[in-house]
Amino acid sequence: ILASGTCGAQGDNLTWTLTTDGVLTIVGTGEMEAFNQAPWYTWRNSILSVVIANGATTISPVAFMQCEVLSHVEIPSTVTTIGDGAFTSCYALSEITIPNSVKSLGNYTFLQCSSISSITIPEGVTTIGGLTFSQCVSLTDVKLPSTIKSLDASAFSKCASLTTITLPASITTIGVSAFAECYALESVTNEAVTPQTINPNVFDGLTLSNICLYVPKSAVNTYKNTAVWKDFSPIVPIGTIPTAIDQINQQSQIKNQKLIKNGQLLIERDGKIYTVTGQRVQ
Repeated sequence: ILASGTCGAQGDNLTWTLTTDGVLTIVGTGEMEAFNQAPWYTWRNSILSVVIANGATTISPVAFMQCEVLSHVEIPSTVTTIGDGAFTSCYALSEITIPNSVKSLGNYTFLQCSSISSITIPEGVTTIGGLTFSQCVSLTDVKLPSTIKSLDASAFSKCASLTTITLPASITTIGVSAFAECYALESVTNEAVTPQTINPNVFDGLTLSNICLYVPKSAVNTYKNTAVWKDFSPIVPIGTIPTAIDQINQQSQIKNQKLIKNGQLLIERDGKIYTVTGQRVQ
């Protein structure tokens, strides 16, 4: 044993042990202590794995902050809350399973977890806190639950590898800079029939005219006339496959003309000629 002690809100209701092989084990029942600095913080660079036994109900704020070599975490189905900054700057953490029992994620919970590539938020969670997944630069796959109502400020900002995101119809609020500087973003699916009113800097730094927006078929025209959302291009019904010509048509205000040349259907737009797949030929 490298170190051990108590970490429960009532003292010894939870105890912890760190062994020389880098495994931190937490056992007991009930809530974790709301500490300003975790009791194992001194040994944080020796922690390779965290195993929280069944019975613990919370993971306190900053519990594993700056455990930079931590690569494996086991969270039991008894945990309902993961506090602010619980896994901030856990650079080696490449995957984590959030159990369905979790209903609350704090702010900057996974900030700068630069190795995480995929995350599934369980049903029941209603809010993604501010900066929760900010700077998760390897994150490519995000699954949000149908219960989610709010994405707080900078929730997914600077996720440099994120290429697509689906926003469930339940979302009513998207905070400032929620997807700022997600430069790889290629498409957004918004399942809401009524577009959310959002600040222009939700997608700060991105060229929205290069990002496809998928929306309910009945709401396409509404999105095309709603601030910020109207700047995406093309805007097409969910389930369709947009062609390059969709983008050409949307970005231009001049009515297109169809041409037939040598038996090939062409489209003239703004004095330029394209094939139906969007390839410019003249």
